[in-house]
Amino acid sequence: MAYNVANFGSINGNTGPIPVGYVIGGGQNAGAQFAQGNPQSSGAFLVSSNHEIDLNGGQTTYFFQLTNTGGQPTSFTLAGGGLS
Repeated sequence: MAYNVANFGSINGNTGPIPVGYVIGGGQNAGAQFAQGNPQSSGAFLVSSNHEIDLNGGQTTYFFQLTNTGGQPTSFTLAGGGLS
């Protein structure tokens, strides 16, 4: 399953890593996922790393670290999907 969530967040230039968390389907465990921030401004270069899964009270939350190595701030979409 692929997903693209517009206007998910923003990050300043030359910043990070910052944690980015997201829930799929109300907290269901959707197995291994890969997501990244998709920059919406030129001059921003986003790097996603350290993907993890957190199970807390029966809800699964996915996290990754996001770094903007470019000099420009940007909003970003969340783009990703499951591994198969």
